[in-house]
Amino acid sequence: MNIIYFNGDSFIDHRYFREEAYNILSIRNRLIINNAISGNWNTNIVKQSINELTLLDKIAEKTNSKVNAFIFLSELLRDEFEIKILANIVKIHSLSDNLESALAKLAEFYYSAILDKVSKLKNVNVQVSSAFTDLHIDTKLRPMYATAIGSKVKDVCYTVSYLSKFGDNDLLNMGFSKIEIEKLIDTINKRRVLLESIPNSDCAHLNDRQQYKLIINSVKNLI
Repeated sequence: MNIIYFNGDSFIDHRYFREEAYNILSIRNRLIINNAISGNWNTNIVKQSINELTLLDKIAEKTNSKVNAFIFLSELLRDEFEIKILANIVKIHSLSDNLESALAKLAEFYYSAILDKVSKLKNVNVQVSSAFTDLHIDTKLRPMYATAIGSKVKDVCYTVSYLSKFGDNDLLNMGFSKIEIEKLIDTINKRRVLLESIPNSDCAHLNDRQQYKLIINSVKNLI
């Protein structure tokens, strides 16, 4: 038995994703596990994925199997704990003059947290990407939204809802200027417009079976 494991947020916890994953990837002696949760945040996605893949590695060892894991990170700064991590990154790397670089470091933190642990599991192959925002790291698996629209994205975006949820006080307290925050707002607005321009999108979410087929086929090519 071989295992395919998914984790992420609402982009993966979607009816079409689950159905097309089964339609395209399901074969004899293959188990598909999708533990994505709508509204999930990166701290939880990383912790959950590491714990579950560690367990699946032990199962794979006993059954002479392999686990192919595909983890799609959500937007950054989705919960208050992530804001504290960002503040530590800014302090350690002296990045209070460049918000985009600080967010890139935070994205790298989550990416590395998964790879550092999971790469040591001998029965697990893992690919990490993102759903509707970006990683500044070039991975084999493109962000889900970029695969769906089939074109190269000009603007790198790490969060789409932080400022509307938490305001700008935390960023100002980290030393970022109003100019840096305005640049972030501009990037967020561009990403929202892009997501809403995707055919059949629903509240900036993919909602089209063909789009999900493209994503699942990109996964299939890496198994």
